[in-house]
Amino acid sequence: MTFPTSATLAGCCALLLAAVPVQAVPAAPAKKPDPSAKNDTNFKPPQDETVRLQIFLDEQNFGPGKIDGAYGGFTRKSWLRYQEAQGKQPDERFDAKTFASVDPIYTSYTVAKDDLGALGVVPKAIPEQAKNKVLPYETLSELLGERYHVGVDFLKKINAPKNIDTMKEGDKVKVPNVVPPFNLAQVIAIRTYTKEREQLLKEARDKAKAAPGATPAPGASPTPSAENVPAAMPGPTVPVSASPPPASEVPAPAPAASPSPDALASAPDNRPVLSARPANDKRLVFHVSTKDSYLEVHDGERLVACFPITPGSTAIPTPKGEWHVVAKTLLPEFRWDKSVLMTGKRSDVAYQLPPGPNNPVGITWIALDKPGIGMHGTATPDTIGRSASHGCIRLSNWDAFKVYGMVTAGTKVIID
Repeated sequence: MTFPTSATLAGCCALLLAAVPVQAVPAAPAKKPDPSAKNDTNFKPPQDETVRLQIFLDEQNFGPGKIDGAYGGFTRKSWLRYQEAQGKQPDERFDAKTFASVDPIYTSYTVAKDDLGALGVVPKAIPEQAKNKVLPYETLSELLGERYHVGVDFLKKINAPKNIDTMKEGDKVKVPNVVPPFNLAQVIAIRTYTKEREQLLKEARDKAKAAPGATPAPGASPTPSAENVPAAMPGPTVPVSASPPPASEVPAPAPAASPSPDALASAPDNRPVLSARPANDKRLVFHVSTKDSYLEVHDGERLVACFPITPGSTAIPTPKGEWHVVAKTLLPEFRWDKSVLMTGKRSDVAYQLPPGPNNPVGITWIALDKPGIGMHGTATPDTIGRSASHGCIRLSNWDAFKVYGMVTAGTKVIID
């Protein structure tokens, strides 16, 4: 797949950001949950109405985890948190009319040639994975499950008796009406833009150091600088004070073409990149509850977003305390070291695994100022909140991409 050069990427910033909007719900000051909150453990909404609720919460950045039509723990907890953020008395029950803007509940997706071309083989053995250029999606159900934030088993269920993984170009797949869908091609494009801009700024700084007193000749093009290079596009932005438009007024964007393994492998290098947002822009604070398996995002006293996570295990727990983001990157490589994973101690026997959605840390790595600890994606979204990590904070790739757009150098992360 071919991506635009830096010259044209600047012009498509607005288009890409519109395709991956991250809008926090307009939140009232946080309220302590009232002990009299209505808890109805017998409340079991119909499957499709639960899907409607899950889509709504996902759009508001109160992530329910994978969409699966089940009114389970994460969906219930995110629904209660959403109500709390709105200044309402939390109630586990809900009226389907509240989410009428999510209409239709399902939509149809046409399998594209690029989708099939994005699939590949991921070897089971780690040494063999290290020989690959990329760790791609292996099946169409995996690709579409991640794109539409839906559990693979549920995706197969709503499409039965069709076999998604044997579909051909032009075949139709029933998917949740998620707006916007997650697409790896957008991740690559944003990474490419960010890397090319970093290079322009580096060249400008080097040139300024070489000739600090030089002035441009009349009519000469200005030297690239932070002022005249297009604004960086590190990921989705978070206008915490803006009210999101009704879902009924937001057209479903046509998903970008799926990147081929070669396009993914040829993306710019994956060394960490500091956000271009001002280092003193620290209004958002991330609270990680290892007990509740949740990541909450606060703007002052307001809860503006939350996402389910997988924290560390009892053997290698997520370190409690106050930390800060020091770097972030898209499409990271991963140093696989069995000793680190089992004991937390680095050894001399390790394998460097290539980038891709099936990389152990998924599509992003957000490093904290605690060595070896960060927030990241995953190759197995079905396990979020249902397993244990090796000390880090693990999210689904679609939620990790949103978090990537919310953090900057210095963002505070409180773990308890």
